[in-house]
This record gives sequence, structure tokens and C-alpha cells, in this order.
Amino acid sequence: MSANNEPIVAYKAFNSDMTCRDFQYKVGEKYTQSGPVSLCESGFHACAMPFNCWDYYPDSVTFAEVAISGRTDTNSTKVVGSEILISAKITLKEFICRQAGKVIG
Repeated sequence: MSANNEPIVAYKAFNSDMTCRDFQYKVGEKYTQSGPVSLCESGFHACAMPFNCWDYYPDSVTFAEVAISGRTDTNSTKVVGSEILISAKITLKEFICRQAGKVIG
């Protein structure tokens, strides 16, 4: 785990009402957790590649670009942090284009 001064741009899938695991998110809002940060256990999670979101929310069509910061941890597909900013809600088309851009670019 490390302290990350530069936010990590990532992608998050939600239920249609912008909730994830019973937590309500809102575009433009930043959320902070003071407790431990650990992959698959605690903290705000997101995916490095857009399509990886479907591993966790296979039926979702509600997505956002997010910025993960604070205390962070990563693996090859996921990132977790003590802070998350819901930067922008993105359409399915934008979601697919961002995946293509990361794969091609």
C-alpha cells in the first residue's frame, strides 16, 4: 500500500441508482474513508480497465470515470483507495470507447 498524491484514473460500475454495495454515490462528489484500505476487503474500489467492471457487476450499464487517491493499493485489474472522486458518469458508448482507447493506445 502507498500514499498516492496523484489520483489514479479508473472506472466503476454501479447499480442503476448509482449505488454500489449499498453505498450511494453522486457524480462530482468525493468520498473519504478513514479505516483500513485493502483490495477485496475495504476502501473504495474501481477497475483499471473499463471492461473489468463487468467482472464485478456483469449486468451493469451504469458507469463512471473515477479518481482514486489517498492510501492506495492495486493489482493487475483493480485499484482501491481511501478516497474516490466520481468524476463523470459515462454512457455505454463512452465506456466501450475508453476500453478500446486503452487497448489500442
